[in-house]
Amino acid sequence: MANFFSASPEEQIDLLSVWWDKYKYILGMLLAASVIFIVYRDYSISSSNVNEFESARLYDDFLSSTLTDKKTKAKEIIDLYSDTLYADFAALHLAKIGVEESNLEQAEQHLNWVIARSSSWDSKFNPVRSIAKLRLAKIFLEQDSPQAALDLLKEEKTLTASLFEVRGDAERSLNQINKAKLSYLQALELSNSQPIKSLISMKISDLQEDG
Repeated sequence: MANFFSASPEEQIDLLSVWWDKYKYILGMLLAASVIFIVYRDYSISSSNVNEFESARLYDDFLSSTLTDKKTKAKEIIDLYSDTLYADFAALHLAKIGVEESNLEQAEQHLNWVIARSSSWDSKFNPVRSIAKLRLAKIFLEQDSPQAALDLLKEEKTLTASLFEVRGDAERSLNQINKAKLSYLQALELSNSQPIKSLISMKISDLQEDG
């Protein structure tokens, strides 16, 4: 490179010509690759924005629809835009409908779908996964399966007050009094709701009576 800058203008032109002849194919390939990358990136961003807009529009229609239409529109969102947050919301809503209709098996399927999808996200705490696990754990308790609830929460790294509380409920059902008390105390510490704190305090008092 030092030879290039010390050369005369005419020599610099000759050097550039030789350099271009030698490497023009490589440069051409690099240029083409750069163009393809830019076009693909812009297309991906544009497609992503369209997907977000369309899924948001469908979700808005879903919220204002009747119960029967809700099921259809929710499934449409999940089928067409499964990689969006609106698909998670739609699945959570379908699970809620399943519980209201006493179709717990269907509710479990939708909640497990959300958990499986959101578990791949690179995040220590995923609020969507947390909500899905909380609701699924409550279903397990409703089905008198406290161990299944504990197994579900076992791998969750960050528990909310509600998750600690439901874990305490499961531990209490299994007569794990000391563990239940610890879970309730952690829930009590994390909760910001006074009514919820009062409820948890009552559960702790009940544990002491049971003990």
